[in-house]
Amino acid sequence: SVNYFYEFLGLEPSKVTAEEIQRIFESLYCEVSFSSNQGWTVIPPSFRLDLNLPEDLAEEVARSVGYDLIPETIPT
Repeated sequence: SVNYFYEFLGLEPSKVTAEEIQRIFESLYCEVSFSSNQGWTVIPPSFRLDLNLPEDLAEEVARSVGYDLIPETIPT
């Protein structure tokens, strides 16, 4: 689900929309589909062996929107 990226990266939906995140994946040649039961499904292209985990996709979102949109936090 798109909420994963908001929570994992600390992004605000008002600053980065779900449509923008979808466009980021599509610009990376990923197939993106949505199901109300399962949320988003992102299938990376065969030549992107580095996109296996949700964290890998989150890294691409962070890189694409800019690290300055990710809030700084102190580890607990």
